[in-house]
Amino acid sequence: MDISTVSVRPSTIIGPRAAADSTSLRPGYPDWVLLNKTARISDQRNATTALCRTREGQAVAVSFWLVDPPAVSYFSVHCPGLEDDDFSDTPPFLLCAEGAFVLFCVTLDDSVHHFVYSARGIPGGRPSLHRLPDPKPRVEAFMSQQFGLLPCGNEHYAVAFLHHQWESSDQAWHYYAYIFSSETKAWKRNHCQGKRIGMG
Repeated sequence: MDISTVSVRPSTIIGPRAAADSTSLRPGYPDWVLLNKTARISDQRNATTALCRTREGQAVAVSFWLVDPPAVSYFSVHCPGLEDDDFSDTPPFLLCAEGAFVLFCVTLDDSVHHFVYSARGIPGGRPSLHRLPDPKPRVEAFMSQQFGLLPCGNEHYAVAFLHHQWESSDQAWHYYAYIFSSETKAWKRNHCQGKRIGMG
């Protein structure tokens, strides 16, 4: 179980505040939770469930099973038509969370997809799920980046990461800040000053 300092032994993904057959969010959800970073593969759904598709069109459903701390909450992922073995060797994994937003990745047949879940969702309060497009120009090792997630008011958010690249032409490391905006639905790349390596 990949959490910070709390260790419990939950017997089910269904907590007392989120039943599988619920159709609306119940009052009294905790203000914060301890969330297991590794998802479970399950087709059970509740009022937190949101859906999206991969770039290839595969449906993805995510649900959260929230319990009061110190118990550990979970999220589950379901891709209709796929089995557990289709998730390669890497289960869906949480990358970061802030406020009402959660960034996680799903690997299917060695293809990595990044999704942002919003508990706030569209106007009206329904949860939503959005796939992040790959940045352009293409970034090597995009899947292994350390991401930041920033709420930007209402249902909007920004995702950011810092990429470094060695340029042999000027013998320097160049740094690029990539920022995705949910308002523009596009990545923006900013070049930062490179660090030159001394040659003697």
